[in-house]
Amino acid sequence: YRWVLPALAGMAELGRLGAAQVMVQLTNPIVIGLSNYLGPMTARTLADEGSAALYEKTKRISVAMAGAILMFLGVVALIGVPLVRLLLDDAAEGVTRLLVVTLTAGALSEALLMPIQAATVNRGRADLLFRTAITRLVINLTLGFGLVSAYGAEAIGIGMVLGSMVALTWQWIAFAVEVDRD
Repeated sequence: YRWVLPALAGMAELGRLGAAQVMVQLTNPIVIGLSNYLGPMTARTLADEGSAALYEKTKRISVAMAGAILMFLGVVALIGVPLVRLLLDDAAEGVTRLLVVTLTAGALSEALLMPIQAATVNRGRADLLFRTAITRLVINLTLGFGLVSAYGAEAIGIGMVLGSMVALTWQWIAFAVEVDRD
């Protein structure tokens, strides 16, 4: 988005985007640690207990993550803008609650894909990941960029959430069908 945002909405929007991403960056250590855990954990569950157990464990992890993400978004809504202003001072000009929340929601909606993607890889369904990734890209490029000229940088987070939710739904439906077949 950074390469096209100035052309669509101006350099000021690029500055707002960069400043608001401070909140998103606070989650990186947790997201990276979780991704390092999920791959081996899903492989072991599949090998030891089968796909039905993997489905249930992945569902529990996803629900717990969704709850944690919603709580974090609540915190971001309350203290995100003051925290960005504290950290960046004048560079945070124009950062709004809506911008911080939409960008954080967009990034964390992608993190919410991690459990199902780890389970999908370990089930040998890289083809499904590829198709859902292409679909997310199309949604992000069309809806995200399409909305930028009207709504500014906030639209980027909205596009990310929509793309992730489509991929998440698709992958869960495919997993449920596979478990039912087994």
